[in-house]
Amino acid sequence: MTDTPSHDIAIVISHLGSGGSQMVVSTLANAWVGRGLRVCVITLAAASEDFYFLDAGVSRMILGSPGRSASVAGAIAANIGRLSRLRRAIREAHAPVVVAFVGAVNILTVIATRGLGLNVVISERNDPARQSLGRGWNFLRRIVYPWADLVTANSRGAVVSLGRFVPDKKLAYAPNPLRLDGRAMTGRKDTKVVLAVGRLARQKGYDILLQSFAKILASAGNWRLVIAGEGDLRQELASNAARMGIENRVDWLGPVADIAQCYANADIFVSASRYEGTPNALIEAMSFGLPVVVTDASPGPLELVENGVTGLVCRYDNVNALADTLSRLIEDPGLRETLGAAGREKVEPYGLESVLKVWGGLLNLPDGIETVRDMPPPSPMSPIDLS
Repeated sequence: MTDTPSHDIAIVISHLGSGGSQMVVSTLANAWVGRGLRVCVITLAAASEDFYFLDAGVSRMILGSPGRSASVAGAIAANIGRLSRLRRAIREAHAPVVVAFVGAVNILTVIATRGLGLNVVISERNDPARQSLGRGWNFLRRIVYPWADLVTANSRGAVVSLGRFVPDKKLAYAPNPLRLDGRAMTGRKDTKVVLAVGRLARQKGYDILLQSFAKILASAGNWRLVIAGEGDLRQELASNAARMGIENRVDWLGPVADIAQCYANADIFVSASRYEGTPNALIEAMSFGLPVVVTDASPGPLELVENGVTGLVCRYDNVNALADTLSRLIEDPGLRETLGAAGREKVEPYGLESVLKVWGGLLNLPDGIETVRDMPPPSPMSPIDLS
């Protein structure tokens, strides 16, 4: 490596398509460049797949992502080639700090940087206790993660899970930045809206959400279910909605560039996920003053949502529990207002400036003047009554 770095930080992620980690990367990279730092983003996928865009001041390297391999030997060969290209790109970035995001890319980055003398930080953005990367990657995660200089997660619960195979001294909580300000937004209120945001994947529990909404439809008046996101299950879920007779009360928006307007138009936000890290959509919805419903599947959302105080919590994978919880909010506008106001206050520490200081402190960046210990911890949760 050269003694005169070309960049202050290099960020590695598979792509910049629609997704929570991709939003975090673009937000951090653009903000750091706006503050005078030199940032290089390295992706496997081409720019044609981008959903989130980078400031013109951000350098971009694209490695190219090989297609699916037909055999184990082909997969091994593809990953060896990917490792070689990634190592070369990181060397060319000439950055003393490298930050990787998400599962397999974390593993590849740690291996690719061995012996380069860099400060290597990896970022887990989901619930490692529940999210499987596949048998081989799960094995490598336990072996390779401890080689990193720092392993971060966006929920304290995930940090605890990572502590099963990563030394405590290498673990840190690094929250997602809140990029939207909902205080100035107003939306239409002629139709009442339950909003869900996220990939149309099994993880997000949309099958449970559709069944729950169907159960309460008769008593839900003019309420609609609006779903923002795209994924492999789109057709299957739409068919399920049609079979249940609710297709005329469900709106499928697909990927939404102006997600702020969706929050402004909504009255309730729901996450029916089977596992999560700390969802960006949840933080954003709370910042707009929306009352939120989450499941008890993973610890991340529960660090923000205290049942009956800053939102409502129900059992995951339980149609009746979610239906009853949604009905409670739909029927009680006073509760919606109270929970929404408390939720907005809860996520104030996730503002972009505060989170940039946390990341800056962890990465020893020039503008990092605070460490993660300066972030207020979540308030203790009261016992959750899910009866």
